[in-house]
Amino acid sequence: MNGKKYQCSIPEPKNQTMSNEEQLIKLESELTNCYSYNNGYYVYVLCPGKNVTQTRVLNGFTLERNILGQRVDFINFDNNSIQEGYVDGNYCLGKKGNRKTVVEYNCLIENVTAPMVISISEVDCIYYIKWQIPALCKHQVFVDWNLPNSIRCCADVIQESETIRKEIQENDVQKNTEVMNKEIKQLIK
Repeated sequence: MNGKKYQCSIPEPKNQTMSNEEQLIKLESELTNCYSYNNGYYVYVLCPGKNVTQTRVLNGFTLERNILGQRVDFINFDNNSIQEGYVDGNYCLGKKGNRKTVVEYNCLIENVTAPMVISISEVDCIYYIKWQIPALCKHQVFVDWNLPNSIRCCADVIQESETIRKEIQENDVQKNTEVMNKEIKQLIK
């Protein structure tokens, strides 16, 4: 496809021993860290299952600190994502209500070893933050996103030049083996 080759596999369905909620609670309880992201203006801190904060620091001084949510109100599970709704944040001036945050966990980018923020947006004091936290990628929502009777093609793309080089190497090995076999046959005669 487009001069590239992909590695594909047919998934094997797995029996779930825990509900999605039970497994998420278990994975979050194993996380000992809170995760931070600095967008250059605010520092966002997520403590999964606990709270989300936003802090403005300038020259070592905290100018502003907002709690964007201090308890989980809802959890939604979808193919390849988990959403947690955090509520009871600080009052939002001009919006007549408290701040809320929807944290969406994704595992779309392969080979990520450190937690990373994919995107942050805010509308009417509701914050939307997409995170990829490798430890949470063990959750069955991500492992089982290859649904039964489907084929998964990994983002792990093999470049055409690498494939051609490998074919050339294999051909060279085969030719060398054939030459050696001929020489051995001549020696035996």
